[in-house]
Parts: sequence; structure tokens; C-alpha cells
Amino acid sequence: MYVRHTYREDIAGPAWLYRLFAGQTLAYVGVSSNPRARFTKHRYSKPWWSTVTRVEFRWHPSRESAFAAERAAIAHENPLHNVARPKAVTH
Repeated sequence: MYVRHTYREDIAGPAWLYRLFAGQTLAYVGVSSNPRARFTKHRYSKPWWSTVTRVEFRWHPSRESAFAAERAAIAHENPLHNVARPKAVTH
């Protein structure tokens, strides 16, 4: 079962979809309205953080749009360290 943050009005607004790479391998896909703060959390909580060599960002006008893109990326790109996996992506 795919578990994701719930959509909350107090954090509504644009968000970034980010992809973290370890060399050429897609390591992790996530969403944040504040990537710098999110990466600080990853640095202290994820044992794989030290392997990250590159970050790609894509801006989304809403968190809903960013979360939909995240679900699709996890389902289709199979990032190494994303534990939660969506069952299906609907379009």
C-alpha cells in the first residue's frame, strides 16, 4: 500500500518534485515545498544520503500536482530507496 502525506490546506501551494541520484542510479523521488529543509532531514535520517551525487528539480504549481508526479515517477522509474510504492497510477 502506498502511504503519502495527506494534503493539508496550511501547506497548500507550489512544490518541488525532486529526484536524487547516486551516480547514474535513481536513488529517491520526493516532494517538498522547502527542499533545503527536507534534504537536511534526509541527511540525518537516511543512511544512503552520502551516496547522492546529483539532484534534479521540477517545479509544480500545486502539491497535488507534485504528489501525482511523484506517484508516477515511483511507479515507472523504480527509485532504489523509495519504500512506499503505489499500486497503480491513474490518469
